[in-house]
Amino acid sequence: MLLRILTRHSFVVGLFLRLFLAWFLPYILDSERFIPGVAYTDIDYTVYNDAAKYIRQGGSPYDRLTYRYTPFLAAVLAVFPYGRFLFCVADAVCGWLICLLRQRQREPQAKKEDSWLSEEL
Repeated sequence: MLLRILTRHSFVVGLFLRLFLAWFLPYILDSERFIPGVAYTDIDYTVYNDAAKYIRQGGSPYDRLTYRYTPFLAAVLAVFPYGRFLFCVADAVCGWLICLLRQRQREPQAKKEDSWLSEEL
């Protein structure tokens, strides 16, 4: 029963797990109490947040020397204070779209293979 729910609603379960981990893991790992020297977030996330701070202060995200991304991303993070959740949702949606596209690509191939087998038999 549980396995069937997990497989049928894998997108929702995956999104829930990502959001939970995005909320829970930073408090454990970014404090460096759990594993010293290991951070949950990568350097790019720090760059995004710094650029968002510049925008909130009325500046440009390019005031940060290492900012090389779209200013739209910094503006979104300046307005939306929970950027980790935004990135987790975007990752889950991208994964779901990739799976959906792969399934659609495989359907014509499966039909061709089935018709080839039925012709030969």
